[in-house]
Amino acid sequence: MKKIKKLLKKILKKFSLTNKLLDRYGKMIKHTRYTKVIVLGNARTGSSFLLEGLATLPSLKMYDEIFANHNRTHGENYESIIGATFGKVNPSIKIVGFKLFYNHLSEQELEKFLKMTDVKVIHLIRENKFKTIVSLDKAYKTNQWHLNNEAQKVSAKIKIDVNTLMERMQRIINYENRFNELFADHDMLFLSYEKLASKPKEEFDKVSSFLHLPKIDLNKIKLKKQASKELSEDVENMEEITALLKDTEYQKYLS
Repeated sequence: MKKIKKLLKKILKKFSLTNKLLDRYGKMIKHTRYTKVIVLGNARTGSSFLLEGLATLPSLKMYDEIFANHNRTHGENYESIIGATFGKVNPSIKIVGFKLFYNHLSEQELEKFLKMTDVKVIHLIRENKFKTIVSLDKAYKTNQWHLNNEAQKVSAKIKIDVNTLMERMQRIINYENRFNELFADHDMLFLSYEKLASKPKEEFDKVSSFLHLPKIDLNKIKLKKQASKELSEDVENMEEITALLKDTEYQKYLS
């Protein structure tokens, strides 16, 4: 009987100690009760600048292009990637998300992802589709995708293929419209590249309000917008393009 009492006393002592440890360190237990969010859009629309701003807040865990072709084979490993992304995190993390471009997911993967209706969506667009294409083609040519305070901008002129230009611009417009419809049941915030560049504080305040976050300190963002130029300084066949787009619905992009 004494041995049993001694054993019970030992067990109760350990149980009491365990409860105290849990009370003391309970806040360190990982969880999945965070808000899920994606930054949705096309390449060269300011998504890296937006993620850089979000990354200044310690309560966020934001991933980059987890489904991009340079990170995986298109259409493969969806379950493992999404499972790892939206897994357990430290209790200090309140929001987990990533950047998703229109072409990142296969149709089958997109169908699965749309069932996650608890995901918030920041839909980032660039109003000037022609400048989106100019920026993308320049990035491919120079291999300079981002510019910060240390990097020197690489100058290079590009030639835009006039045979595919209107098709490329219309494809972006179609993507925007389609994904607006697809995510209609989700909580969505719309942002534009132009406003994010010209009025960053106002736009980041919208993001903070949407995600119920503290305001973002713009001074902590290292990425900077590349200086605007006349289109003729970037595009060597600008006269040809101007003639092509004149008196079409795309003429507005030339300004």
